[in-house]
Amino acid sequence: MKIDSYHNYLYDGSFYGLLTVVYEIYYSHSIPVDIRLISETSVSQSSFLATDKLIITDSQKAEKVYNAIFHKISSQSLDNVYYAFLSSIEGKELIIYNYIKLGFKIGNNLESHLYTEEVSALHKIVKKVTKEVMHMTGFIRFTFNNNFYYANYEPDHNITELLAPHFVDRFADQYFIIHDKLRNIALVYDTEQWVLTTFNKTELQNLTPDTKEIVPEDFICYEKLWQEYFVNIAIKERTNERQQKLYMPKRYWKNMLETKE
Repeated sequence: MKIDSYHNYLYDGSFYGLLTVVYEIYYSHSIPVDIRLISETSVSQSSFLATDKLIITDSQKAEKVYNAIFHKISSQSLDNVYYAFLSSIEGKELIIYNYIKLGFKIGNNLESHLYTEEVSALHKIVKKVTKEVMHMTGFIRFTFNNNFYYANYEPDHNITELLAPHFVDRFADQYFIIHDKLRNIALVYDTEQWVLTTFNKTELQNLTPDTKEIVPEDFICYEKLWQEYFVNIAIKERTNERQQKLYMPKRYWKNMLETKE
């Protein structure tokens, strides 16, 4: 097979944008030296071999790749690709591409090839994302704001939409917002459906009127009771901060009710 050329592929950061890149690489028979966001200025060590190529997101091309992964590889592999895409791991795009490329070669037995670098590398990323999702289902804390529940957090990975099934099931009859402050996005649920949307402090203030009745006094009381309970059940002589950090990483503490002063 004739190799067309070497390229650094630039895309807009969307999932369909990345799938469009996969499509372009596959059909142009080029070798991707790097795949990165348009906004990123980092240069690959091998960039002297490559030219930058801007890829415009094409939904039709992306859907072809999406459907090909689903039908020619497996639905599990498609899920793995998406979980890896939501990670903040540097170089994830090339890892995803190599995984898909191998999948098109092997087919629906891809997940059993754990000994290959392509599968192993992607599974490590998926494991990190999955672990953080599990952590956050237990670590996220809500406060009450004008008839809806609000939680903010700062996850390592872009996992907010992955939390939807858990919290929608848990709070099916409640309005709530889960706000990723690092990425300015939020999961918003209105008791019927949830959406993922851009969100910032200004929008939160617009949702919350400037009155003293924003947070009911009894709710504030419950917050204080919970904080006191958390302090009182602790046995000082058995405090093990190292173990605490293992089960509840310290980077999450500032957004948790029981650790706020």
